[in-house]
Amino acid sequence: VGLLRRIERGPGRSQQALASDLGVVPSRIVPLLDDLAGAGLIERRPSETDRRTYAVHLTERGGRIMIEVHRLAAAHSEAMSAGLSPSQRQQLTKLLGIVAHNQGLSVGVHPGYRYLPSPRGEPAPPSGAAQQD
Repeated sequence: VGLLRRIERGPGRSQQALASDLGVVPSRIVPLLDDLAGAGLIERRPSETDRRTYAVHLTERGGRIMIEVHRLAAAHSEAMSAGLSPSQRQQLTKLLGIVAHNQGLSVGVHPGYRYLPSPRGEPAPPSGAAQQD
């Protein structure tokens, strides 16, 4: 879902740009995009500006899935913070942002992307290990 969300927010980005957004080497993102394309959620189109690359877009089906994801995420967020006032929700968001920043997390990127298995089948680095790519 994180990758679909990134594609939704930046339609037409190249595979290399998406890999950079997620902080992984391009070879690690290709299998994920292959799976999403196989499920009919994304499509690769020839880039209008660079014949060597493909622009990645959500398909109509991918767009419908993301509408449902947004609905579910909003309902989950509402349920999780139901006991908080609007100012408390703002404070919580600010505090979580500070925690994320101090942990070196990228905005909008799940930290699990750092540890995707390589396309060669090598295991992902252990939690907390520095990435060698």
